[in-house]
Amino acid sequence: MGQEKLAVITGGSRGIGAALVQQYAALGWQVKELSRSGEGPHHITCDFSNRSATRACVEELFSELASQSWEKIVVVNNAGMVGPVGPVNQTNSSGWYANIDVNFSAAVTLSGLFIKYFQFHPVDKYIVNISSGAAHQPRYGWSLYCAMKAALEMFSDTVALEQREEAYPVKSIIVNPGIIDTQMQKEIRDASKANFPDVQRFKAFKEDGLLASPEDVAEEIINILAAGPETGQTYSVTDKRKR
Repeated sequence: MGQEKLAVITGGSRGIGAALVQQYAALGWQVKELSRSGEGPHHITCDFSNRSATRACVEELFSELASQSWEKIVVVNNAGMVGPVGPVNQTNSSGWYANIDVNFSAAVTLSGLFIKYFQFHPVDKYIVNISSGAAHQPRYGWSLYCAMKAALEMFSDTVALEQREEAYPVKSIIVNPGIIDTQMQKEIRDASKANFPDVQRFKAFKEDGLLASPEDVAEEIINILAAGPETGQTYSVTDKRKR
């Protein structure tokens, strides 16, 4: 019996994450799904808004998985939240810190501990950071979300740089999945115009049928990884080309 392939996916209870879990499992990979509200055979409860709990959860998992041999390993930092939506002076600190921890701190924890435990595994290893156009375009009411996606991209690029000289490097890439029909999009459409002036534009995406399905996007992400992407690059699901 050959070695298994491993996929660790955060925020896999719904949306792209859930689709990735289902599709990787169908391909015969061993899948670990980390989220607060997931369920099923692949699920591990992990609250990314709690830093100490996140570290404990991830360290326990990676220390166990690192004792095994793998053919290929993929870690997908997919967990995310758009809120709090509104001008920063009208939101509260608990919302700020939750956004920072879910969108950025969790990815740092997953990435750092993954490298710590798997650096010397002589196999293809990828960290995939799911980003957004918001990383490059400030939007009124999204100060935390835009900032954390921008931080995630720079973190991903710097990890790729640090790993280039390692004997068994961990490759780090960014994937921009485009606009997808998920619960996050519903939350965006439910925002008030006062807090998010672009709300009508996002409602039009839904009304005009411009939202991709999570299943289609997950399939494209899996295809990108199967093709052996270059570390330190950004890949777009919408045009399937790196930029």
